[in-house]
Amino acid sequence: MKVPLGLTKIKVLPVILVASIPLSLRINSWLIIGSVFIFFILSILKKYFDWTFFRQTLFIIIGLIFLILLIGTVRGFNSSAYVEVESNLFLIVLPIIVYQCRKLKSSISQLLNYFSIASLSTVALGLIKILLFYDIENRSSILSEGHLEFTEVIGGIHPTYLSMYFILVSFYSLEELRHASFSNGFIRWLPQLIYFVLSIVVLVFLRSQMALMVFTTVVIFYLLVITRKRAWLIAFFLFTVGLLTLLLDSEGTLSQLSYYGKNVSTALDNRVVLWKAVINGLKGNVLFGAGTGGEQALINEGYRQASFSEGLENSFNAHNQYLQFVCRNGLIELGVFLALLIYCFWKAQHQQNLVFMLFLISFSLLMLTESCLNTQRGIVFFYFFVSVFVFLPYKSDKTVPHPTLDKSII
Repeated sequence: MKVPLGLTKIKVLPVILVASIPLSLRINSWLIIGSVFIFFILSILKKYFDWTFFRQTLFIIIGLIFLILLIGTVRGFNSSAYVEVESNLFLIVLPIIVYQCRKLKSSISQLLNYFSIASLSTVALGLIKILLFYDIENRSSILSEGHLEFTEVIGGIHPTYLSMYFILVSFYSLEELRHASFSNGFIRWLPQLIYFVLSIVVLVFLRSQMALMVFTTVVIFYLLVITRKRAWLIAFFLFTVGLLTLLLDSEGTLSQLSYYGKNVSTALDNRVVLWKAVINGLKGNVLFGAGTGGEQALINEGYRQASFSEGLENSFNAHNQYLQFVCRNGLIELGVFLALLIYCFWKAQHQQNLVFMLFLISFSLLMLTESCLNTQRGIVFFYFFVSVFVFLPYKSDKTVPHPTLDKSII
């Protein structure tokens, strides 16, 4: 099916959207706003806007999430509420744009390719900047420490978020390699091999403790899925290696793991204390929360009662997205979001899309220790790719999508 003539001028817009995700927050915001504005103007003028989007299950759920957010401003309204509503506009706008991209013959693999290039280019530009403009002492410090030392150079993105980008890239490229036809020449599979190898290098370099734990967990799941009947052997082997390592050098192994993935904030080393403080502050507000914009005051009250001075002084969030939802608009918002996750997991299984499944598992695990949907970066990354996986085909029309997920495994 050819792309309609009126759409040829905006085929580049989804590419701009996905390529802007790893860039600095300001550039990302302006590119998204500009792309969305151009898209809506042209779609209205050319009369090709697909209104069936508003009947889609995904829109109904995210629309309900946004409605709860708006209603919550009545209870918790302040300057923070305005910022939260503004950031969460992306969870409505991005799915609309992605849905229209079906007419542009956009595909998941196409957008993930551009995302891979953009993510790797962002890291490469950061390294070039360090090599050209930093003295030897600062250069050595940044390259040896990784983590925030490096990500501050490329726009201040949190290393855990940047690591999540590369977790997605690594599994996408790995799946492409697994189904590649090597007889067709190395040009077809070499880029994916480069994406995969460099993604692993970046993950190790960034040293985000949570991201490394998520990646390891999802790798085990991935191996169990693709090996099927041999899954028990893989699980037994990994468990045995881990157990022997701990038995032979438990003190050294644990200290090395703690040091290598060390985060800069001590709050990240005391999450149990932090969560208990937040739960304590939630008493009496579990059902409806504090309202949009009022959750930080509720969380701070919990820190005050628990005498958690660092959290109080720095106004740490809940460091758990599920708890963050309860603090904001109670179990009602959490319940609707969990419905969204359940729907997406069902969709991934129904489509037999293993990349989508791995993306969901990775992000769901990350949300146990990070309030990642409390930031614009997390919102854009999650809702954009959820929309891409739900609405777009994995490959273009001329290719046959390969089955990747055995439904009996899940």
